[in-house]
Amino acid sequence: MDLFVYLKASNIKEKSVCLNDGDCVDIADGVVYYNDRYNFARGILMGQLLISRAYLKLPKKPENYDYEIFDTSRWAINKTSLDFFSYTTTMIEEMFASGAVDISREVTAQVLSIGIGGGFINTYLHYNYPNMNITAVDVEPKTLEIAQKWFALELDQRHHVVIMDGIKFIEQAVNEGVVIMNVISLHGKIQESAKRVATCGQYPRPESLKEKYIEFAKYPPAAYYKDEFP
Repeated sequence: MDLFVYLKASNIKEKSVCLNDGDCVDIADGVVYYNDRYNFARGILMGQLLISRAYLKLPKKPENYDYEIFDTSRWAINKTSLDFFSYTTTMIEEMFASGAVDISREVTAQVLSIGIGGGFINTYLHYNYPNMNITAVDVEPKTLEIAQKWFALELDQRHHVVIMDGIKFIEQAVNEGVVIMNVISLHGKIQESAKRVATCGQYPRPESLKEKYIEFAKYPPAAYYKDEFP
């Protein structure tokens, strides 16, 4: 069972961040019960709807008792911890499982992400795959602000964000002669492997895919319990 639970009212870190379309979201830290234990996470919520989430690193135990250690807004985002209840992990897995990108930590790839959300997909790929060149496109500038302020999204020479409509970005790139290749083409033809893609949590993860990716990524299920600030 997967629960996102508020510890107390002050656990809402930023309230009513309003986007250009009039929707407003809250940034909140809470507790997730998973694998028979509690984990700390940060989420973007629209009312009771959880839009995006990332796990937090546990801070080092201070030498002297310090109440600031309980301020989760100071805790770092865990950039290696995957959330196996989230569509974000399925999308990361499918990029490799579909054959669109070779399964290798040293793979060289040009990745285009339409929409930022909390920025976790981009951040995870940027942190764990040092040869990927990632471009994210989002029509809403506030999402970039949220991702940078609360979800540790960093921009550099191989991680870029463009603020514009994603469809217009693709149309413009095609008109300029750029060939965009993905598991889903611009002409609506879907590769056989792409039929298993789960988008935005609408469909269950393909059977055994989680286990295959854990084996590839060498990802221990309890890794995020031991992570600390560097």
